[in-house]
Amino acid sequence: MKINNTNELFELALKRIGRRGYWDIVSELHRRGGREIFQQAATWCRSLIRQERQLGADTLGQLGWQKDQYRKQSIKLLIGLLDDNDIHVIASAAYALGHRRSAEAVQKLVSLSPHPKMEVRQGVVSGLLTQTHEDAINALVNLSVDRSKDVRNWATFGLGSMIETDNEKIRTALIQRLTDSFIDVRMEALNGLVSRKHPDAVEWTFAALKETDVITGYLEAAENLANIRLLPELKRIKAQCDSEDTTTAPYFLSCLESAIAACSGKH
Repeated sequence: MKINNTNELFELALKRIGRRGYWDIVSELHRRGGREIFQQAATWCRSLIRQERQLGADTLGQLGWQKDQYRKQSIKLLIGLLDDNDIHVIASAAYALGHRRSAEAVQKLVSLSPHPKMEVRQGVVSGLLTQTHEDAINALVNLSVDRSKDVRNWATFGLGSMIETDNEKIRTALIQRLTDSFIDVRMEALNGLVSRKHPDAVEWTFAALKETDVITGYLEAAENLANIRLLPELKRIKAQCDSEDTTTAPYFLSCLESAIAACSGKH
């Protein structure tokens, strides 16, 4: 961006909250980082204006990108915002704590997991991703059966792919999601079970490949299993793609070819 003045950048972001282009501006604040931006964000976290608190939280979440600038100070401010009276601020703070991978926030986030507003529950899921504390895992298990498909999807992703913890509770939760009404949830559950080398993973992947709609996540599961039993279904899908009038997405075809190669023993 050509805007050099930090205050102007913050004001522009403030005008764009909830609109197209907002995250482009916030990403620029993240990229620039530094003391001036931290201080402005910290000041706005204490503002009486909801939008300023929200922007402050969004800015602190990834300040300096991988440099993780002002980590301790940011986490303290963000945990404080979890007690805010506005759901947008709470959600932003929870997302930001997830970006900071804050173990310090786990208990507070867990306490918010039954929140009546979906926006907050989804923020909680993001805040708990990568956390292996038993309470965090229990909260994600509960959120994996949430009434919101997006919350279920991210919670299942968190259990299946964002941690390596493997126990009966996690496996049971993932197995339950194999019959979810939302295909993305089913895919996340399947891949979580494949990565944990569940003895029934081949059977479940075979069934998934027979679904009317097959997504790349199913193909990735097949590739990771590299089991010859899956080869006939993969070849059937390939033949169907070749015979259709519509053009199949190149990435899907690439994943399909990789799965076929793996299950043929060519990897």
